[in-house]
Amino acid sequence: MHKKIMKMAFLALSLIISVNVVNASVNPAGVSDIKSFNSDIKKEETVFEDITLENNNMAVLVSSCDRYAALWKPFFYLLFKQWPEIKHPVYLISGDLTYSDSRVKSISIQNEKSWSDSMLIALEKIPERYVMLFLEDYWLNSKVDVDAVERYQVLMEKEKLGFISLYVQPYPLKPHDTDSELGYMGEMQPYRTSLNVGIWDKLVLKSLLKSGENPWSFEIQGSIRSRETSEPFLSISGKSPLSYYNAAHRGKLMPEMRLVLENEGLHLPDLSMPYQSKFERASKYIRGLIGNKILTPIKKLIGYEGNLLPSEW
Repeated sequence: MHKKIMKMAFLALSLIISVNVVNASVNPAGVSDIKSFNSDIKKEETVFEDITLENNNMAVLVSSCDRYAALWKPFFYLLFKQWPEIKHPVYLISGDLTYSDSRVKSISIQNEKSWSDSMLIALEKIPERYVMLFLEDYWLNSKVDVDAVERYQVLMEKEKLGFISLYVQPYPLKPHDTDSELGYMGEMQPYRTSLNVGIWDKLVLKSLLKSGENPWSFEIQGSIRSRETSEPFLSISGKSPLSYYNAAHRGKLMPEMRLVLENEGLHLPDLSMPYQSKFERASKYIRGLIGNKILTPIKKLIGYEGNLLPSEW
């Protein structure tokens, strides 16, 4: 059995190394630099303003940085198109740049240390107790079920929940007592702290963040740390109240986003972010295949809960 595991691991690592070597030769510079691309993005020092709405204790928080400023315009355009009646404060984590829209409050973080450090600073500045967390490349593609979102916010407060994932990952292991669209995650379940769109108790999220971590590390190590929390973690088991594209990967737009942007009338020349090539798309598929079909079974066999490779591979 041990020899079989080692053989599988060697095969997986060989495939990964070959993909990454070729990928590096095709694009040695990695991700292109992002520049300010239109009048919606300004470089200025921002004074953070606390805002609260009456009887509203949840904010929308968009995790980003100046490097991905090219994604802000389509993100917010689609957010307000698909959720026009949004009543929650909307915050954007940025650096020197701000997004010019009165509906968006920028939280400017100078000299960014890491993703988790920026999150900790931002959460300290937000007065609301609950946050619906987005990444900047989660572009809404259908109308938000506002009633469901508000129902889940009430449930967070009423049942003192730690997190509700609004994406069917991980799939819940036990159904909720009163809501047929929700279920409870298991304490030992991996990816309990998945960064798909979800509603967090801000205090729980802060307790799980560790200085120096990137998003991929948080999803794995944060899930392990979450076993010590007493607050339940839930996930969607039925229809999600929102649907979105994962518009970018490794600093490049997914090819299908070209048509999305054209259909929405967003001008492609305004974007300084390149599209993934067919080879890069194939590499992403191969990495996913290796992870799901080879590395995951190996981890289960040896009882290992961490990442066998660098988290952002």
